[in-house]
Amino acid sequence: MVLSMSRWAGKVAVVTGASSGIGAAIVDQLVENGLCVVGIARRSEIVEQRAKQLAGKKGKLHALKADVSKEEDIVKAFKWIEK
Repeated sequence: MVLSMSRWAGKVAVVTGASSGIGAAIVDQLVENGLCVVGIARRSEIVEQRAKQLAGKKGKLHALKADVSKEEDIVKAFKWIEK
């Protein structure tokens, strides 16, 4: 069974670990399906490069540098996202 992602188009998704592995794969699929994705990673430069590669797709990727093991980084990240 294939689930439709169309109902999520235009919504905001936050993906941690967005610079590699499963996080990067999730980012790709969400952007392809029209979501506005905030990719959080300690290596945000990798996410920034991926955002350039995904330019022109239905959605958009925003890179945000944060370490989710640090509470202060999480608080700052969500304040940035709220704006």
